[in-house]
Amino acid sequence: MNKDLAGLARFARQHGWDITQGRSHLKWYGPEGQLVVTSRTPSDRRAIANVVAVLRRHGLAVPTNNRKKKQ
Repeated sequence: MNKDLAGLARFARQHGWDITQGRSHLKWYGPEGQLVVTSRTPSDRRAIANVVAVLRRHGLAVPTNNRKKKQ
């Protein structure tokens, strides 16, 4: 599991989510019965942002990254 995804999983566990690892996917079980299935090894640059968006839609309040990009 990549470090960004591991950090997200740690945050989710702290908020009552359970994550199981399969061979190539992660299953995210929410405290209210939500189920989200994601790739275990995200392959494109938007993958983590997409996982965050799906988890937010399912009720996990993931904080936003407030770092500003260098110009």
